[in-house]
Amino acid sequence: MRRIHQTLFVIIAALLLVACQKADQATLEHNREVATMRTQLLADVTAIVDATYAYRTAHHDHLPFALTTNGKPLEICKAASKNCPRMVRIDALVPAYLAGIPVNPLADPAKQGTGYAIKRGSDGKVTVLTLVQP
Repeated sequence: MRRIHQTLFVIIAALLLVACQKADQATLEHNREVATMRTQLLADVTAIVDATYAYRTAHHDHLPFALTTNGKPLEICKAASKNCPRMVRIDALVPAYLAGIPVNPLADPAKQGTGYAIKRGSDGKVTVLTLVQP
């Protein structure tokens, strides 16, 4: 009888170990996906900021789009051809400064916004934000 209990204990312990490993693997995969997505978000934000400053440098400190200096961020429109009320169109940066308009992978595909917003501070500094994060 004692041998049966020991065998049963070993089987249950093995099953628990396998279940814990599966949970750990799922957590690791999720963390990798989030890290990859954050890397993409950072690359997109950096590309928009760099393109904006490159345009600004080449055009005597003028921006290719209208931004008020009230510091309120406005979402960036996905495409030039769409009507984008209360959004900023940055299509003047394409293709000379950006290969295309970056779209946040978490943004709603049915909406016109990219999931990124842009603002200009009173000091003239341009900031790009992600509106949707993992």
